[in-house]
Amino acid sequence: LNKKKKNFNNIFISQGGTDAYNNLKNIIKLLNPLQKKLNLKLFVKVPKKNYFHQKFIKKHNVREVHNLDNIKSFLSNIDLSICGCGNLSFEINFWGIPAVFVSSIKKEIIRGKKLQNMGFGKFYIPSQREEIREEICKIIYNELYYNKIKRKKKLFFKHNGLKNLTKLISKLFNA
Repeated sequence: LNKKKKNFNNIFISQGGTDAYNNLKNIIKLLNPLQKKLNLKLFVKVPKKNYFHQKFIKKHNVREVHNLDNIKSFLSNIDLSICGCGNLSFEINFWGIPAVFVSSIKKEIIRGKKLQNMGFGKFYIPSQREEIREEICKIIYNELYYNKIKRKKKLFFKHNGLKNLTKLISKLFNA
């Protein structure tokens, strides 16, 4: 398992509209060794333009994304998402992108555990750094595992995709 999945290059990181617990920097630092070793591109959804200091961006080779006008086009090039369990997590799942869900917000923890139970990705609280790193490596290096996650999402949304998305949202919000 030392070889990454072919054409695996782009990782999208998001922690909601505000990054309330400053998880973005910690996730980026966690990914830095893998990023350098595997030449990965990190796209980070930031709360506002110029969120990170320029030295941080240069050191960690991060691309800030602050406005997603065409989310479908953007997400079609993403191989893995590391995100919270807010509204964006529904779009990540709808487009079949393997995901690692990370949050410390009470409502999102509940939602993250439900998404995990549905097989859409694993959920972690930010302090589970080693477990998060192991899951990311498993997704990058194990093509069967990567494809299993994608298949699970595609099967769920294949027929009546919007209807199933509505059911999923209702199930997760009303539980």
